[in-house]
Amino acid sequence: MLLTDHDLSALSTALRECKPLTLPTFVIGDRKICISVCPASPAWPVEMLVRVEMWWPGWYLSKYCESAEEAEEVINEQT
Repeated sequence: MLLTDHDLSALSTALRECKPLTLPTFVIGDRKICISVCPASPAWPVEMLVRVEMWWPGWYLSKYCESAEEAEEVINEQT
């Protein structure tokens, strides 16, 4: 588990309360990871999304998730 219980709680609260949030960026190996909560576009069935961004040599990944747990799964799949 790369995200702490506190991180998951903070993300879930931000989603529920529709408040933007950015967790501190962290590094695992050669990957830099940034997680934030941001407004969703009208195409999504929710008001806010968790955005996972990862950078590593020659690559960039950006994925939007509807929950903190889904974001954690994305991170675990990529690290």
